[in-house]
Amino acid sequence: MRAVLAVAGVLALTGCLPMSPAHMTAPRGTHGIEGQWRLIDGTDGGGRLDLEGSSITLTIEGDSFSGEGPCNTYRGTLTEDIRAVDFSEMASTIRGCDPAELGVLESRYFAALEAVGAGGLSGERLSLSGVSGPLTKSAVRLVFESLE
Repeated sequence: MRAVLAVAGVLALTGCLPMSPAHMTAPRGTHGIEGQWRLIDGTDGGGRLDLEGSSITLTIEGDSFSGEGPCNTYRGTLTEDIRAVDFSEMASTIRGCDPAELGVLESRYFAALEAVGAGGLSGERLSLSGVSGPLTKSAVRLVFESLE
């Protein structure tokens, strides 16, 4: 009985670790995730990001990142270590979005990117995850494919 409880406890704890599947690798310094990426899937507290009819890119070079949202360009500072990834000091242009739904998508993407705390590579895909919201915690997940 104790062995069953011990295994159940270990399984419950491993479910709480960020980005821990065996097929994922932790970022290996900024060189591990450097490159040009295109967002292909994402979720936040509002559900799945509707990417149809839009293009969102992310370029990572050294300790900086930049990209294009559906309406605006953005940039910021990237810090990472063995398992942690942090996108900070983010700034963007301030163009209007037409249709307005693209503006909502862009705002959700920017908030999700700032909430990222972990990341990893799996083949030609970069997966980022985190938790957003100071009061009601929501899981964030962004999946990019390589453009190189």
